Amino acid sequence: MKECENGYFLFESVVGLCILALVVSIFFPIILQIQLERVTIKEQQEARALLTEEMLVYSDSYQSTPLPNVVEGNYQTYTIQTVKDNKIWFVCLNWEGKNSRAQSVCHSYYKK
Repeated sequence: MKECENGYFLFESVVGLCILALVVSIFFPIILQIQLERVTIKEQQEARALLTEEMLVYSDSYQSTPLPNVVEGNYQTYTIQTVKDNKIWFVCLNWEGKNSRAQSVCHSYYKK
């Protein structure tokens, strides 16, 4: 082969592209997982806000209006589960996240 002093050989370019493809193939699944976790964090933030809002509405109306079983959010549809134990009231929002894992956010409310 002839030596080229002012440029690259085709072989050097192919090796560089193979290394680049290897690096991209390693980091692509990691980046996808990070994106899924970012969406899950947004869902959790939305669930906390919706749960707090529902509990405030319920406590302000002195329990005259029942809680809905399902709450629609921007990112997800959440189901509400309640447990009343004497003066303590536990409320949980449950949903399946974009990462296909069961998610839950719970709050408790103490009635005087």
